[in-house]
Amino acid sequence: MKSIETEGKNVEQAIELGLYKLGLNRDEVTIQILEQGGLFSKAKVKIISGEQTEEEKVFQKYFDDLITVMQISCFASVEISGNKVNVNLTGNDVGIMIGKRGDVLNAIQFVTSQIFNKNRNGDEYYRVVVDSSNYISRREESLRNLAKSSANKAIKSKKPIKLNYMSAKERRIIHEELAKNELVKTESRGEDPKRFVVITPTNKGKNAMEEFNLKPRVNND
Repeated sequence: MKSIETEGKNVEQAIELGLYKLGLNRDEVTIQILEQGGLFSKAKVKIISGEQTEEEKVFQKYFDDLITVMQISCFASVEISGNKVNVNLTGNDVGIMIGKRGDVLNAIQFVTSQIFNKNRNGDEYYRVVVDSSNYISRREESLRNLAKSSANKAIKSKKPIKLNYMSAKERRIIHEELAKNELVKTESRGEDPKRFVVITPTNKGKNAMEEFNLKPRVNND
């Protein structure tokens, strides 16, 4: 299978550009909408040409059947590279498939992985990634920004900052983002599904804030 990614002022323009580059018609390709675009950003699509492999067809049928059972307006496109299974969801009801903070998306990914890896192990293990319009990367970026801003609040207030309930994957991103920050420490507390991260200023972080407050202010008025 061959694929390319193209951008345009809107989704339709991005698709037309991709089809022109490939020299194909719309019914000969699979289209993934990566970014819807907006006032200050371009739309981005991925266009995949060629027949699906037998392996991809199995995953495709699974997701087609799932969408039918859920009775929603949504489309799934499957692409397998090595042992990585990339599934992209598009359509009017993708918000339902994503859920609150991606909880439905994560659940679908987990269940799919469990089903298809039941009798597989080692090098044969599938790594299933279910996404929609780059939600995963956008959510990760949002969490990393939250981690940094919350760390700054903890340092300035000299008090622990409690974050909202998060999945294990989301908590891992917070811990990872602040792992090298010597001014704070992170800790997961509670029990799933109500487990959360607490960001606490270290003694070094508290001292750094005290030193900042003791510095003489320069009046430039």
